[in-house]
Amino acid sequence: MLTKAYWSRLAEDAWTGFLAGVGSAFVGDVVNAWNVDWKAALGLGVGTAVLMVVKGGALAKVGAQDSPRVK
Repeated sequence: MLTKAYWSRLAEDAWTGFLAGVGSAFVGDVVNAWNVDWKAALGLGVGTAVLMVVKGGALAKVGAQDSPRVK
């Protein structure tokens, strides 16, 4: 679990979650960057990133044995 591949995958999941959270604020505001609530967008992004890190830690031993999450 404490391998470089595991941590890089966890960082990738957190980054993807952050982008998805921030992107969801744009979808709610019909892709208008000037009027988007940036506090809400960053809050959604950080919240989703934290959720992805918790999920990655909780499910670290679930999956195929050759997965970087399990090694």
